[in-house]
Amino acid sequence: MIKSTIKYLLIIGTICLISYIWYDYNRFVSTDESLHIAMVGPISGSGAIKGRAVLKGINLYIDELNQKDGIDGKKVVLTVFDDQNDKVQALEKAKEIVKQNKAIAIIGHWYSSCSINAGTVYKENGIPALTPGATNIKVTDSEWYFRALFNDKSQGRFLANYANKVLKHKTAAIIHEDLAYGSYLADIFEKTAKEIGIKIIFKEEFKTKSENLDDSLKQIVKNLHKKKRRRKDWRNCIIFMSTHATEGIKLVKYMRDMKFENPIIVPDSLASKQFSQGFDMYPEEKASPGYYTDGIYATSPLIFDTANEKAQLFKDRYREKYNEEPDWISAFGYDAAMIICEAIKKSGVTGKADLLKEDRKRVRDYMASLTNPNEAIVGVTGFNYFDEKGDCPKPISIGVYKFQNSISALTQLKTVPNINEISNIDSAVASGRVLHVDNNYMYKTNVVYTGIEVVEITELDIHKLTFNMDFYLWFRFKGNIKPENIKFLNAITPIRLNKPVSEKIIDGINYRAYHITGMFKADYLPGSYAFRQHVLSLSFRHQELTRNNLIYVIDVLGMGLTHSQSLTNKMVQAKILSPTLNWGINNVWFFQDIESKTALGSPEYLDPSGGSLKYSRFNLGIRIKKSEFSLRGIIPRSMVYEVTFISIAFLIIFALIAKNYTSKKYDSYIWFIYTFFALMVILSSEIVLFDWLVEKTSSYNLRLIIMTFDVLWWLIPAYLLNLAAERFLWMPIEERSGRSIPKNVRRIVAGAIYTLAFFGIVAFVFNQKLTSLLATSGMFAMIVGLAIQVNISNVFAGIAISMDRPFRTGDWVIIGGFEEGVVTDITWRATRLRTRNGCILSIPNSEASETSIHNFSYPDDTYWQYFTVYVDPRHPPDRVKKILLDAALSVNAVLKEPLPTTRYLGLNEGMTKLSKPWAANYLISVCVRNYGDKFIHNEAVWTRVFEHLNNEGIELIMERKDIQINQKIPITQTEEFLHNPAEMLVKLDLFQSIIFEARSYISHRIITHELKAGETITREGKPSISLFVVVEGVVGLWCENEDGEMIEVDRVGVGSYFGEMSVFTGEHSYYTSITASKTKLYEIQKQDMRPFVEERPDFWCFVAKILAEKYIQRESKKDKDFPDKV
Repeated sequence: MIKSTIKYLLIIGTICLISYIWYDYNRFVSTDESLHIAMVGPISGSGAIKGRAVLKGINLYIDELNQKDGIDGKKVVLTVFDDQNDKVQALEKAKEIVKQNKAIAIIGHWYSSCSINAGTVYKENGIPALTPGATNIKVTDSEWYFRALFNDKSQGRFLANYANKVLKHKTAAIIHEDLAYGSYLADIFEKTAKEIGIKIIFKEEFKTKSENLDDSLKQIVKNLHKKKRRRKDWRNCIIFMSTHATEGIKLVKYMRDMKFENPIIVPDSLASKQFSQGFDMYPEEKASPGYYTDGIYATSPLIFDTANEKAQLFKDRYREKYNEEPDWISAFGYDAAMIICEAIKKSGVTGKADLLKEDRKRVRDYMASLTNPNEAIVGVTGFNYFDEKGDCPKPISIGVYKFQNSISALTQLKTVPNINEISNIDSAVASGRVLHVDNNYMYKTNVVYTGIEVVEITELDIHKLTFNMDFYLWFRFKGNIKPENIKFLNAITPIRLNKPVSEKIIDGINYRAYHITGMFKADYLPGSYAFRQHVLSLSFRHQELTRNNLIYVIDVLGMGLTHSQSLTNKMVQAKILSPTLNWGINNVWFFQDIESKTALGSPEYLDPSGGSLKYSRFNLGIRIKKSEFSLRGIIPRSMVYEVTFISIAFLIIFALIAKNYTSKKYDSYIWFIYTFFALMVILSSEIVLFDWLVEKTSSYNLRLIIMTFDVLWWLIPAYLLNLAAERFLWMPIEERSGRSIPKNVRRIVAGAIYTLAFFGIVAFVFNQKLTSLLATSGMFAMIVGLAIQVNISNVFAGIAISMDRPFRTGDWVIIGGFEEGVVTDITWRATRLRTRNGCILSIPNSEASETSIHNFSYPDDTYWQYFTVYVDPRHPPDRVKKILLDAALSVNAVLKEPLPTTRYLGLNEGMTKLSKPWAANYLISVCVRNYGDKFIHNEAVWTRVFEHLNNEGIELIMERKDIQINQKIPITQTEEFLHNPAEMLVKLDLFQSIIFEARSYISHRIITHELKAGETITREGKPSISLFVVVEGVVGLWCENEDGEMIEVDRVGVGSYFGEMSVFTGEHSYYTSITASKTKLYEIQKQDMRPFVEERPDFWCFVAKILAEKYIQRESKKDKDFPDKV
């Protein structure tokens, strides 16, 4: 049975393993049903930091997508190619992608020169490509190439205008590379600068592949330094560097080392961690972070302090996955993967190899159809759509480096999309709210660095969804824009900012800090609801200025958000939420977004878009959850699908095993494994189901699903607990008692378990008070309990007896003051005994469980019997003890282990219950089996005691009134027996038929032996020619059983004989005879008896009868499982 069970388990395990491998293969290994995309970029070489940042963003999105079953059940597979930012390598990698013929679309390249070179291959083979970073205008000349951000033409013109209109510079110096990116960008900057009145006083180019690159860069800086000394207008000159990060790092270092103080402005290629961290090796940077980069202006497609909520959540997920801060490059890699995958999903791509050409065309056409914000794919970088050239018209942000971090510059330029939305354009330009830039109008947007430090949250009322917050709010800004003129959108009562607690102006930058306390609404932020969690938030906007003129951005430097410690940990450590509230902080985030408000028909804001006002809204969200232990979320989301599949499979398997193949030996293991996988199914399937439905149903339905699982968290453990009661309580009790547990008992316990689960559901799932429910159910239970109190008492006492097992069926017991008897039955109400008179005694279980119980059959069936023997005190105690011990040993029922004992108690009364002062008291202790044979054992021991004492001439005495002492004891017949062998022969049944002369002849030839205990007389299988008669002591007869063990089959005491089989049959000895105590024997040899028995047929008949009886008796003992062994 065990072998077949093991074989079955191995088969099941193999099937599960194969199924899991198949499932895992289909999820994470390439198959024909997979959807392939390629990524090409600088994974190694000087630009590896940027290439890997793009790759990390792509992988983050694809991993999240595949965890949700990919696209229509097909997983997305990313193949990575390394072009090392080399246009020759880029061309080779493009050809390799074409040769593999798997990729539906391509993300890459990073360098514009690489993109342009490889773009010809993609165009020839009809493969759509999307670059997250190549900005040269020629990249998207092909209709198969798209760009996820602005192009260099827009960027170059923006940089020139920002330098002139915002930074107020009239002269500029240009240093640029010879690659397509840098040279084109420099040309655009120069052309625009001349158009708007900026004089270019210096321009030099360097070759990136030059063997003497460092010397070339140093020489350019020296040349620039010479120009600096010659020109009077140098102080108003801005330096524009149109390079990539590697060369930019060197140029900046050389200029800072030569004490250049002129402002530097750079394109997006230097708005990266590769650039900002490229100075870490230098002592000046180590001593003062930002020594080289502070004050450098850089364009960027994305700055996180002005980014939306999606970007902030992306930042958290990226940090969690890679344990580092993302930059805009990672974000655009993430969005590039999103755009490609959404195009694959929405365009109906089949993923079949023979339809790859058609699939590529579908993806390209879908991307080309995204031509306006209404059709855009909303990502972490904003709205993703494309113009007629394949460029994504995203706004250009300008950042400034502070302490190695790029933060938003205090003034941003934003294109006016529709001039008609401004009622009086001339007035707007005159007031400085709008700038005339590059034949276009642009909003001059003031950036306000905004920070919040929460002091304490009190008066939290979850039912009303209100709370009180005590916090500090500060602003850093330029100009006279009054950023404190704000409206708290979720304040219960209006809050006005009074006099600031601190106010400063340093280097033209205003700083104002306010201490605020107020009541606010919880769960105010849109989309912030999560089941059993709440968001304590702050939201405010300016009262008057729209987002076109003012943006509140996150003060990442002021709030210390550049450090690795998360906001959540900071606020938890600050203990802003009192532990007494029983709520804990789960997540904290800041973000700015847009609040739209109707203009109410105001003429100033009338425009075709509907006349709505868009304000910059600053938000703080603190997600809290109940401080309670929960297993939810213990399984990582990356593993929930695998855990669900494996758990359901094993749950079914072990359910079948438990039903058909389980042995009692493995019941406990089966239950624990079954319970483990059942809990795993609940934990994982809840996440799987929730993720599947989160975008397909309403939040109300999601709450119902979560509530359903809350109910299951009570019912399934109750079911498992009921199974545990079955396997660990009822089944062992039934096995021990041999009786079935009444169904009503099972139902009572199961009902109690499910009733407790029901109360738990009412109290903890539906948050209802149990007072009235418990009162009603308590009253009902009391009435029923009183009615069946006695029966319940007996039933549970029977259960306790079955569990404790103070006695079992077949045990001899004395229960309390009842008669002794053997247990015949143990029911759930009573215990039945059969007494010695054959009657059945029924004892209620409640009485049996509460009284003393004397069990004579536990832990085994052996017990001790004691005999008090009264002997005349004239006899020596040692002699009497020896005789009594021989008598006990000669009883076959007396066990040899432990040995019987005899003790001399003297002439004292009270040593035992039966000891008397008128005789020498001796106590015999013997261990025997089966208390039911107590009287048989008693008779056998007393009989042997009498015989042994009588043979030694010692009489048992009893109390008499005419006791005589100090008289000579007469010689008894027993003494004559001991001293006269002839009399001894008369007593033996073998010699009673022999004439007197023959007995006299034999008695004179008897040999007397006195032996110590443990001496061997005869050996089994050896010849023996003598008959032995025991005169004193005990001899054990032993033989070897089938297992080769020696067992005792008989004991011979005083007046008994052995060896007759060998003497009268001539065979070898049947037994090995060993003295059990000091023994005296008479030996009668065969030759001395032969003359008198050979001619006696009647004697031989008598002998044959005796031999047959003894042989049968001893052989029957030999076949039994006799306990005494050598």
